[in-house]
Amino acid sequence: MEAITQNKAYYPWIDHAKSLGILLMVVGHVWTVDPAVRQVIYSFHMPLFFVISGFLYRQLSLSEHLVRDWRRLLVPYLLINIVCMLIRLAGESFGDPYYDLIGHLIAKSKAILTGVSLPIHGMEPVCGPSWFILAIFLLHLLFCLCPKEGKKRHLFMGLVSAAAILTTVLLRRNGIDIIGPADAAIMAVPFFCAGLWMRELNWERLQSGILIAMLLGSALMVALLNGTNGPVDMNVLNYGHNIFLFYFAAIFGTLGAFCLCQLVGKLHWKALDGFARTMSVGTIPIVGFHRFGILAAEQLGLTGPTESILVAVAIWLAFFPIILLCQKWFPAILGYRK
Repeated sequence: MEAITQNKAYYPWIDHAKSLGILLMVVGHVWTVDPAVRQVIYSFHMPLFFVISGFLYRQLSLSEHLVRDWRRLLVPYLLINIVCMLIRLAGESFGDPYYDLIGHLIAKSKAILTGVSLPIHGMEPVCGPSWFILAIFLLHLLFCLCPKEGKKRHLFMGLVSAAAILTTVLLRRNGIDIIGPADAAIMAVPFFCAGLWMRELNWERLQSGILIAMLLGSALMVALLNGTNGPVDMNVLNYGHNIFLFYFAAIFGTLGAFCLCQLVGKLHWKALDGFARTMSVGTIPIVGFHRFGILAAEQLGLTGPTESILVAVAIWLAFFPIILLCQKWFPAILGYRK
């Protein structure tokens, strides 16, 4: 059994999964998309990213994680939030001689430093979706404590998953709001662990027929569980009517996404694989700046249910050349990924 310190393998189909996940995020953030479509997307698109993060996780020492995550997570987080803050300040203050520039600058800066994604305590988020980046950072710190291999590792993951589920329920039932992404990170612990466990499966050896059957079965389970559990949103600690239905739906959705991406990967289309790799590298800029494309589409009146999905796909595709430019000229905003 491979220890989690040795995860240096490259999984091409994971690029397709990340590319699919970021497309679903963009679609889900277009508020004029059909509510039923959004409900399905929200049931598993963020869990999918946390599972992928666990799948790709490489355990390091605390000091090594701090150095690595500073480059790969925190620098991009700060850059996209600073850019978004400057754009928002310019837009809000334009033509308003009474605009409190210093006050709003402080309120937005506090939101960036604390990682809040919704207005609270006078703070003004400038890039709400970027909470995910800090949540991943917190999970990396937690799993520095995880034993490297063997029964102790599985025991640790089982215990922290159970503790995370219990804590999530208690936070929601008591209306406790933790400032920043810590509560969402707690909610995501079982998904991160699921990614670690899923990595031990030999996905590449699954035959296409089995993958198709698993995909169809997962899609059916997601539909059934969504109809029972109702809308969910990890960002606000909303797991629907029942937390276990939430986790089951999310895992089935992730499993279906993995099967679909395995099937796409088996096609061995170099152009498609290269596209997925580029989109995978550019996940963070898409998280940071896709809302500007959504706002532009709304200004143009492209708000019909079908138009909204087409707009989301167009925004997603538009980032492809932007990511290529960033790879050459602004690698820091990509976390120096290649």
